[in-house]
Amino acid sequence: MASLIKFYSNLQSHKDFPLSTECADDIATFASQVENMIDDFKMQMSRAKLLSKTIKDRKELVSIRA
Repeated sequence: MASLIKFYSNLQSHKDFPLSTECADDIATFASQVENMIDDFKMQMSRAKLLSKTIKDRKELVSIRA
């Protein structure tokens, strides 16, 4: 995902890209949206790790009592 941001940001600064001025706002918007998605994915991964740890801890509690 980060490579997409880099590709389009580099495309905008490429001298042979004729629409660099016209697309500047769109590229910035796209980059912002992808960065938001990356942040959301990181949050979901963090939540999944926490849920996994919680389940593991509770499983150990049940195993000890059984």
